[in-house]
Amino acid sequence: MGFTPIIDTLPRLMGERIFRDAPMGLRNVLLRLNLSERFSYDAEKNLFFINFEGHEVAHPGDVDAIRKEVEQ
Repeated sequence: MGFTPIIDTLPRLMGERIFRDAPMGLRNVLLRLNLSERFSYDAEKNLFFINFEGHEVAHPGDVDAIRKEVEQ
């Protein structure tokens, strides 16, 4: 490099999974949302939205958790 870069903070280490030969598992990371983050309500438009993209309902307890979140 023909110049000295200006760095305001110490650089962070890059994630080690970038350098592995195995898949990085980005799908799980990008689609992982807490149940409460999947619900939104726009009072002005009276619109309730639920994002189930990538969400798995594996047992009856999952259904109960969704019901409780909707009721809130």
